Amino acid sequence: MFDFVGQRKYWFMLSALLLTLAVGSLIYNGTVRGKAMNFGIDFTGGTMISLRFPGQVSER
Repeated sequence: MFDFVGQRKYWFMLSALLLTLAVGSLIYNGTVRGKAMNFGIDFTGGTMISLRFPGQVSER
């Protein structure tokens, strides 16, 4: 068996390293690209309705 509790200092250090890399990545993207996260179409809200008419329709 692997002693997870006995190695907790290493797991805490690994967790802190990964969190630091993640926050650093957010800061880097925020400063270089202008936004920390690039949300795709999955996070875009709203509804789109398409209508077809047999003839010309005037816009008012």
